[in-house]
Order: sequence, then structure tokens, then C-alpha cells
Amino acid sequence: MKTITQIFLMFNLVAFKRFIVGKEPLRDNRRREFARLTFFRRSAL
Repeated sequence: MKTITQIFLMFNLVAFKRFIVGKEPLRDNRRREFARLTFFRRSAL
């Protein structure tokens, strides 16, 4: 469980950095990463 939470936090940090930099469009990026996070949570549980 520890490794899963660490990976989850790292993924969130990467997404947050991308959001701050603003290199990628926000709407598309958010939808894609939200789908990934929901899928990752389901697979983890």
C-alpha cells in the first residue's frame, strides 16, 4: 500500500507541475489524467 500511495502522490505532483507551467492545454489534460486516476484507483483497490 505504501508504494501505491507514493506513486499516486508522484503522479499528482507531475500533473500539478504541468498545470503550473501551462505547456499543455488544461481541459484535455485534466480529462485524460482524471480518467487515468480513476482507473488507477479502481485497479489499486
